[in-house]
Amino acid sequence: MIKWTEIAAKASIQRYECLSAFLKDQGVENQFVPIECTVDTFSEVLKDSMRIYDQIRVGSPFGERVPEQVSAIPFETITLKSADCLIRSGSHWWARSMLAEGIVREVALLKKIDISDTAFIVGAGSSCRAVISALLKMGFKKFNIT
Repeated sequence: MIKWTEIAAKASIQRYECLSAFLKDQGVENQFVPIECTVDTFSEVLKDSMRIYDQIRVGSPFGERVPEQVSAIPFETITLKSADCLIRSGSHWWARSMLAEGIVREVALLKKIDISDTAFIVGAGSSCRAVISALLKMGFKKFNIT
């Protein structure tokens, strides 16, 4: 069984309970436990969670604090300086941006996308960084960030 959590200032409980149910329907036994914390308690809560859970989803506003908490960091996460999940592999935890990876995969399924146009992005946190990274990989060169 996979034990996983989301650590966030305001946990997305309904969203991840839905995902947990979907995984169970697909034959993946799992247990989801939401955790809410503050900026002041994030590091301690994350360290405790790394002892208990197999996968950790990191919600707002903690994405930019994740890379400093682990030593196994892929190059993309280093350049983003943020991550939205931690994945255990053996004795190591890997910080990743699943949002960036997901955007690249989904947009790749589109038949036609005009990368010569300007990408309009609302926000400036770790999710914004992930979106910009994905759009850069796809070839976008102009951005309007608000």
